[in-house]
Amino acid sequence: MSNSDNDHDEDVNDGWGRSLYNNNKGIKMTIVFTPLLPPPDPRKKRRANAKATVVTKIDHFHEDVPLRDFLSKTIGTNLKRDDLFENLWLFQGQELDDADSFSLSYTIPRRVTDVVDIDNDKDYVQMVTEATNKPPFEVKLFIVENQIGNGADELEEEAEHEEAAASRKKQKTSIPSREETAQAKIIQDLEHRHRCEDRQCGKTPCYVAGPNAKHIHLTHMHLHTWAAAIVDGKIEVVDQLFLLVLLQSTPRASVSLHHP
Repeated sequence: MSNSDNDHDEDVNDGWGRSLYNNNKGIKMTIVFTPLLPPPDPRKKRRANAKATVVTKIDHFHEDVPLRDFLSKTIGTNLKRDDLFENLWLFQGQELDDADSFSLSYTIPRRVTDVVDIDNDKDYVQMVTEATNKPPFEVKLFIVENQIGNGADELEEEAEHEEAAASRKKQKTSIPSREETAQAKIIQDLEHRHRCEDRQCGKTPCYVAGPNAKHIHLTHMHLHTWAAAIVDGKIEVVDQLFLLVLLQSTPRASVSLHHP
């Protein structure tokens, strides 16, 4: 092969050269990206079943591309969403205080039909191995954008507010039971007990946890579950162990952390 051919190969597949698959183009990938819903128009009421517009792209990637370059090609080049990299755990190579900016999973046509998550380099290497095991040498990627930061709490609070409003409308003429009355009283006590006085926190009530004194926002769901356990006689009011277990069972996206 001449030097000119070698120079030409260096420009193929983002500098990785000719691939062994799909006429030297690399592994075929069909990207299915589900973004977050855009911010609502304050002048309009968003439909309860509103869904984001799914974006589909088709491209190829070289089998030797490392995970970080693969993400740059997929998220940056194809989807034009460089804004996702800052809070992308896979790209940064470590878990961050905020929630992961998106989840990544895949299937392989006619072979791996169950959706498989990609959480680390090992998962990515396994995907490449499966995709290059036999034709048609392709994968289908599913990328779902996650809400991060305070927006996660706002979405949860909005959903809880809508659920509570619907419940009140449905039970407008109902008389609260003795248990419901007791729970409401306990929730008020818990909100008072855990009211946050830190002006930088911005969320109240909250629970201060760990050696770094992280502020974890106590949502209505947390308080309701806690109050129900107290009314049922399963725990005491000050049972911190139950609270820690409750918070650990909450999805990352619904926990707001603040470092004083």
